[in-house]
Formats: sequence, structure tokens, C-alpha cells
Amino acid sequence: MASKLSCVKYVVVIFNFLFLLCGIAVAAMGAYTIFNSEDLSALIGDSMLKKGAYLLLAAGGAVILISTVGCFGALTENKCLLVLYFVVLLMTFLVQAVAGIMGFVFYGQLETYLKSHVEETMNTKYGRKGFNLITLAVDKMQMEFECCGFNSPEDWKNATYFNSSSAVPISCCVDMTVNDCNKVINNSTMYTQGCFPKLLSWVQGNIDIVGGLGIGVALFQEEAILADAKIKYGDIALEFVIIYKTKPTLGVAIEGGINTRQPEPTVISIQRGGSAFESGRLKCGHTILEVNGQSLRGMEHRDAVKTIAEAFRDPSTNRLYLLVTVIQQEYP
Repeated sequence: MASKLSCVKYVVVIFNFLFLLCGIAVAAMGAYTIFNSEDLSALIGDSMLKKGAYLLLAAGGAVILISTVGCFGALTENKCLLVLYFVVLLMTFLVQAVAGIMGFVFYGQLETYLKSHVEETMNTKYGRKGFNLITLAVDKMQMEFECCGFNSPEDWKNATYFNSSSAVPISCCVDMTVNDCNKVINNSTMYTQGCFPKLLSWVQGNIDIVGGLGIGVALFQEEAILADAKIKYGDIALEFVIIYKTKPTLGVAIEGGINTRQPEPTVISIQRGGSAFESGRLKCGHTILEVNGQSLRGMEHRDAVKTIAEAFRDPSTNRLYLLVTVIQQEYP
């Protein structure tokens, strides 16, 4: 038993070391975006880009802090640190999963946003006095993406402040050293594809990375939560169950408590029409060890029932996090 727990302890340390690397990567991505995206943020919207960057920086910092606490707590087997680590990790798991999902939800709104915002910005602010940053951003986009105009080079005919005898900005030229390369729209001296498809693809690619990273780290954290729990509860089968509050009631009957023959609350029935039934993951025979990070260990039956009920009624979250086991075991 001792050797198995020692093995679990070092698994937690390894998990948290990997978290630390992920946290550093996420924070670095956020910091890079903040300090190296002035031209891009001017084009696609400063608020959207900077808020996302600060969110990445904060999430990365949180992961770094949590992983450090987790490593120290596991190595020293400090129960207070492990409980703190478990609760905070649970909260971070939720935040990162939601952030990742929101990234993919926003994915579907990108086309509309870019069409309405970027196209208008290019047509009304390029070359305008006081909007040099936007002008530079558009030029940089056209050169790097090898494109011209939002939809096509013809868009520059509608640009309000593009006052030039040329047909398009010089940044549309394939080779800007060629004389009069931008005088007339043609296929030989300038890019003829609009920038929108490449800009959309570039932004979607970055959302894929951030969204995938958020969901991936969250799933990885679930394994760390279980590994951390094994240090506290020993070598027993554990499962992490999430129940969404889709119905007015939880719909679960339990028996057991420190004042009964069964020291831990155990599910004896699940009612149809309740949130637990709808989730499909909680089963009869599951022994509930923790609810939203709060241990039920050592509670009398009445207190355990009250704790579960209060967690279900908690308006601050729309779900319950249960740590359960199918092995009924009395703890010293």
C-alpha cells in the first residue's frame, strides 16, 4: 500500500510539472500578444484581442501557482495544501474548460465580426490622419498574407481616405521595387486575392490553439484531481462525476454517515426526472466522498445530506462536482 501511494505521489508531481510547463506556455502567449500586437489589435479590435491576451496571462499565472502548490503539497504530503490544491484545481478545471469551449463558440461568429469590423476599418480609416497604426496594420497584413483589399483589389475604389493616383496601396505589390507596380490592377505585378479568407483562416487557427489548449489542460487537470485524491483516500477506485443542474431537484437518495454502519454516504436510488438521472453518470452504489471539493468524510448522515442539498442549491454554479468510489471502505 505504501509503495502504491508513493507512486501516486510522484505521479501527481509529474502531472504538476507538466502543468507548470503548460502555464508558462499560456502566460508567454498572453504576454507576447499584449506586447507585440499593436498593429493587429488596431485592425481587428483592441478590446477583443487585449482581453483575450490578459485572460491567457492570468490563466497561465494561475496554472503556475497551482502546479507549484500541488508539487509541494504532494512531496510533503501536507493535507492542508492538498485540500487547497484540490479545491483550486477544481475551480480552474471549470474555468479553463469553459474558456476553451467559449473559444470554439466564438469561432462561429468570426466571419460576421471580421466582415463588419475589419472591412469597415479598411474602407474608412486607411490613410486617414490620426490612424497611422491602422494604415500600418493593413499594409502589414497585405504584405504578409500576400493579398489586396478585403474582398478584392477593387475594394480600394471605395476607400474614403485612400487618396492616390494609384489603383491600390503599394503594399499590394508582389515586388514593391518595380516602378508603378500599383498603378493599374493586374495579375502580373500585384496580389489579386482579397485578404478576408487568409485573415479568417489565421484568426481561426489561433482560436483552435487557444481553445484546444484550454480544453486539453482542463481534461489533463481532471486526471491530476483524481491522482491527488488517491493520496488522500488511498488505493481505491475513484471517479469524478459532474452533474449539471438541468432539473429543479437532484433526485438522489443516500444512506450512510459516520453515525451508521456505512461510514460514507452512498447512493441507494436515483429518481427519474432529477438532475442526477439526466446526467447519467452517477450510479446506485456510488459512495460520495466529496461535493464541490468539500469532504463528506466524518459527517453524520444528516450533515452529509444537508451539505449535498446546499451544494445543489448554490446559485453561483450550474453544476455539482462529485468525487465518488464504488468501493465502500471505512477510513481510520
